[in-house]
Amino acid sequence: SILPRLPILLSYPLGFRKTPPPSLPTTVHTLISVITTFLGLLTVTAIVNFAPQLQHISTPVLIPSLGAGAVLNYVTPNLPAAQPRPTILGQTISATVGVAIAKGFERLSEPLDDLAWLAVPTAVAVAVLAMRLTNTVHPPGGATAALTVATSSTRNLSWWIVALVALSTSTMVGVGLVVNNIGRKWPEFWWSSEEM
Repeated sequence: SILPRLPILLSYPLGFRKTPPPSLPTTVHTLISVITTFLGLLTVTAIVNFAPQLQHISTPVLIPSLGAGAVLNYVTPNLPAAQPRPTILGQTISATVGVAIAKGFERLSEPLDDLAWLAVPTAVAVAVLAMRLTNTVHPPGGATAALTVATSSTRNLSWWIVALVALSTSTMVGVGLVVNNIGRKWPEFWWSSEEM
C-alpha cells in the first residue's frame, strides 16, 4: 500500500494509522455518527438542490437509499459494506442496473406501471447479482435499484439518476474521510480488506 509513504496529512484521512485508534466511549461514537450523518446528507442535498448544472433536471431532494447509506457508512464505518468501494460502486452499479431494467421493461409495457410489480424485484435481484460479481455489496444499493424502477418521477430522470447516485455517494465518502476520522479510523480499506 502507498498509504504508509504518504505525508500524515494525506494518509490519516485516507484511513492509515501506524497503530489502531483507541476505543471511543459510546456517547462520543454516537455524537460523531450523528454529526457525520447530518453533514454528509446536508452536503449531498445542498449540491443536488443548488448546483446550477443540475437545475435543468427535476431531482429529488435526496435519493432515499442515501439515508440508509449514511447510517451504514457513518454509524457502522467498520463494516465491509460501509467502505468507499462498495459505497460508490455498489450504489452506482445498482442505479445503472435499475435504469437498464426500467428501459427494458418500458419496451414491453408503456407505461411501465403495468409491469412495475415484476420490474422492481427484477431490478433488485439483478443489482444484487452485479454487486456480488463485482464484490461491491452495499445493501442500500438494492433500494436504489428499486427506486429507479418504482416511480415515474425517478424513471423520468433516466440515466441522470446514475450520475446523481455517483456524485452523491462520492460526496458522502468525501465527508466521511474528514469527519469519520475524528477519533476513529475510516476507511478500513479502499479496494480490498487485505490492503491495510
